[in-house]
Amino acid sequence: MKKRFLALLVSFVLVVTLSAGCGSETTPANTSSGGTQDGSGSTSDDTVHFKEYTIAVPFPETGLTSFEIMRSNCDLLENATNGKIINAPSDLTPDGVLSFVESQIAAGVEGLIICPPSDSVLPTVTQLCEEAGVYWGIALRSISDPEIKSLVEASPYYVGNCYEDEEQAGYECGKWMGEQGYKKIAVISQAKGDTTCDTREVGLARACTEFGITIVGESRGHVQASDATAATESFLAANPDLDAIFYVGSAASGTHEATVKAIQDAGRGDDVKMVTIDFPDQMEANFESGIQVYAYALSCLTFDPYISLIKVINSIQGTPINEDGSPSSNTMSMFAIDNVKTAREYQTITGNPAYKFFDEEGVKQLLKLFNPDLDEVTLQKMIDEYKPI
Repeated sequence: MKKRFLALLVSFVLVVTLSAGCGSETTPANTSSGGTQDGSGSTSDDTVHFKEYTIAVPFPETGLTSFEIMRSNCDLLENATNGKIINAPSDLTPDGVLSFVESQIAAGVEGLIICPPSDSVLPTVTQLCEEAGVYWGIALRSISDPEIKSLVEASPYYVGNCYEDEEQAGYECGKWMGEQGYKKIAVISQAKGDTTCDTREVGLARACTEFGITIVGESRGHVQASDATAATESFLAANPDLDAIFYVGSAASGTHEATVKAIQDAGRGDDVKMVTIDFPDQMEANFESGIQVYAYALSCLTFDPYISLIKVINSIQGTPINEDGSPSSNTMSMFAIDNVKTAREYQTITGNPAYKFFDEEGVKQLLKLFNPDLDEVTLQKMIDEYKPI
């Protein structure tokens, strides 16, 4: 669902913002603190005092269930940390990301998270945030360019990132298709230059070579469901022996469902299947149709940016995840669904907009003012042990 998420990021011109505040006079935090601890190593509520803050996050609060879940969990964070989180939609392009950063800094935020389409925007983001004293983190991405990575990580205002192994995701989907005997597939993806989809396609290419799969068609940069309908119809017309349409990543709402319907309307549901990275909103129905047969994704798309948001909040409070103030980098595991039963179980739990990543006590464990033992390693352990189903 990650690309489905980033999908809506473009089509909705998405961005989540956390309200006002000031940033230019903030000084970088590099020490951990927290009031009086009780015997358990955690800090009692009456000794914890969060300073007010505003953070901007680049996702909408509606459009996908995962966005609604993010909003619901942001509400919990606001209540627990004396902050405010606002939704401020933004375009997922280099210019869109920079515009988002500039506008939110001008609005006086203390922090923000971004999902950069490429590494090229990061030096400018680093400079803007340093000049304004704004803490920031990266969601759903890693930094590939070693020089840019060094520059970014040297900034005292960069808190770190969360990311997934996108190349492995592409490979796993390609491997699964190869094991099913698929030989001809068509691909729906983002425009070239999108770091997430480009990396997924590297993994896919590796699997195609290994299993003798040929990519017979590509369609990129969709912005609405009708783009997926047109692409699917074109794939089907040009390839009577097509085995599957593979979603590397989409940038529009309802695209998976549009592909399912187009395959059904063409009477090709018995021989053409849909495979996807990222969980569609209507995944249960897609599996029930018999056309979607495999999906590979995060447990919930917005769990990744939620953790990035946690890092920013901790740094604003003067208690960065790493006690020395260095940025932390955490990975998110992805998993596969290949049957209606599991798809139904997944949607029953994470298809609820009120779904909580953590209860109130769990949230406290993510905040160093309550949990002084939190660091990059213990945070990774919490992420690894997280299971929605």
